[in-house]
Amino acid sequence: MEILINELSLKGQYNSVDEFVSIALNPLISLLQEFDSSRDEILKKYDLYSRFVTPNDTLHDVFKGSYSRTCDEIRRVKSKLSALLDNPYWQDSQKHASVDSYIFNGSVITDSSLAESCERDKVVISFICDGYGYTKLDVEKNTTTITVDNLFTKGHYCGLVRARGIIIDFALTDSSRFKKTSLIRQGQAVYKELSTKCYWYLDNLHKDHYEIFDSNEEHLGIADLNGNVNSAKRVDGRKL
Repeated sequence: MEILINELSLKGQYNSVDEFVSIALNPLISLLQEFDSSRDEILKKYDLYSRFVTPNDTLHDVFKGSYSRTCDEIRRVKSKLSALLDNPYWQDSQKHASVDSYIFNGSVITDSSLAESCERDKVVISFICDGYGYTKLDVEKNTTTITVDNLFTKGHYCGLVRARGIIIDFALTDSSRFKKTSLIRQGQAVYKELSTKCYWYLDNLHKDHYEIFDSNEEHLGIADLNGNVNSAKRVDGRKL
């Protein structure tokens, strides 16, 4: 799936670099970690780096300038942001025609990533910003309306691939289904299933199944690596 970074969602809206990191960058990192690198390709526009994060600082200043050397938070996350920092660029194989009219919220957006997404898989990543705080963006192309899926925080991607019928592998890190707890068992993190309140963790001895406990921390059974539950493996009296 081709996913484009929406540079229009960076317009100097953050009061400081620290605010940008807290409000936009950390949620974006959580979102990027959900992607499947074997299936998904993240593209950007050549001038993404020149977009302003604060009234005075561009994205280039944040990641390549002095902030990248002095801000611990930026140094910590920089290695996770290769999708923002490296190739590919959609302009190398542009699909939307500059002679066509693309309008969003009354503004012409031709030659933007949002316009380009209309001719690809209709998915963009936006930084948290007024005007782009919706999971669906309607773009007017000439006389038709094209709806683009807009990702900007954790869980959006998993919801999108399910809605589109794209199969994703079972994983405890699927934030649309599980939440990581502070518990550790057998050296593995314990996750809580949001719908059932059950606890799951990977059996660290065999690494071929998950152990499952109910909301009262009573053993329910095991599940294979695809998430299929086998309650016949329940052990009476076993506690989380």
